Amino acid sequence: YKLIFTGNYELICSDIHKVMTNNGWKYAKDLNINDLVKFSYSKNFSNEYITIDNIKLDEKLGFLFGLLISEGAISSKHSIKVKMTDKECLDLIEQNFIELFPDINICRYEYPEHFDKRWNTICKPTYSLQVCNIELRKKLAKLGLSYHKARDKEIPHYILQSPKSVVTAFLRGLFWGDGSAFKYKCKLRDNNFGIAYYSGSEKLCNQLQTLITKYGIFVTKFSRPSKLSR
Repeated sequence: YKLIFTGNYELICSDIHKVMTNNGWKYAKDLNINDLVKFSYSKNFSNEYITIDNIKLDEKLGFLFGLLISEGAISSKHSIKVKMTDKECLDLIEQNFIELFPDINICRYEYPEHFDKRWNTICKPTYSLQVCNIELRKKLAKLGLSYHKARDKEIPHYILQSPKSVVTAFLRGLFWGDGSAFKYKCKLRDNNFGIAYYSGSEKLCNQLQTLITKYGIFVTKFSRPSKLSR
């Protein structure tokens, strides 16, 4: 069974999985749309840093992982590529790579503004960074930065097992890349502040929704169509 709750929180379970409701425990197969389900979450984080192959998954590497999950092309087993219009963000990614792995070679490229037929518009200048190092890529994969394409990206599993400070640094990098902050109006108040994260990976959004809940923040997940593809 897949149970979907307010905010599009999901629970996948068997038909005889018990769920606490306003009327006591009920089997998943006996739930109906009028049941109010008790919502609980854990605020506990690990106290131990993860170290693999002498690389410590600390706050700085967690921040870099967040940026790479949002902005990086990480499917190759030989390299990591980042291409974006935000030069400041690319500088930050390069700086983190240099501080964490001073012996690697980094290639940077710059592309002038150009006409994009998909959007029928002039695009900003674009900046690109590429790190080609098979051994480093293997080590990062062991730490959870898997070889995924955009639609299959996920939060590295060792991030989920890291201290709160590392998780927070990861989220900061993740939202720097594909996050958005905005003001909006509603019936109750005219001045509201919202934060959103956008990704083509549903698994990543499901994980992110659960992870942010550990901070005591309720998250609503939604979908929207793409103008470019299905």
